[in-house]
Amino acid sequence: LKAIEKVFKDEEEAFACSARTGYILSDLSNIGSGMTVQVTAKFPRLARRKDVSNIISTFGLTLMTAIPPTPARGGKSVDVLQIGLQPSIGISEVEMLNAVIVGVGELVRLEKALASGRRHLWLF
Repeated sequence: LKAIEKVFKDEEEAFACSARTGYILSDLSNIGSGMTVQVTAKFPRLARRKDVSNIISTFGLTLMTAIPPTPARGGKSVDVLQIGLQPSIGISEVEMLNAVIVGVGELVRLEKALASGRRHLWLF
């Protein structure tokens, strides 16, 4: 760190720093528009599946959180999922939102298929 600071000092450059918040950092996972899209939805049958994360990722989405049961809900199994878009570079905000809409629509279709008694899911 001292060597890097010396190079910056020699070239009259410095790390971006704020007295109130400290050093300003960047995270490569946040490259792009900075917009995040997340949906919270109830999928009682999909949520019970061990492969739910893989199913969600098939549609370019990520399982962010499976909301645990609460006493108010009678301690039932997890059925509420928070789903977001996988980090994407080079797509617009509109494309990001459309990808989530299409992906969640497909998850709804799969949930309905499971509700109708189907045990095996065809993802394509």
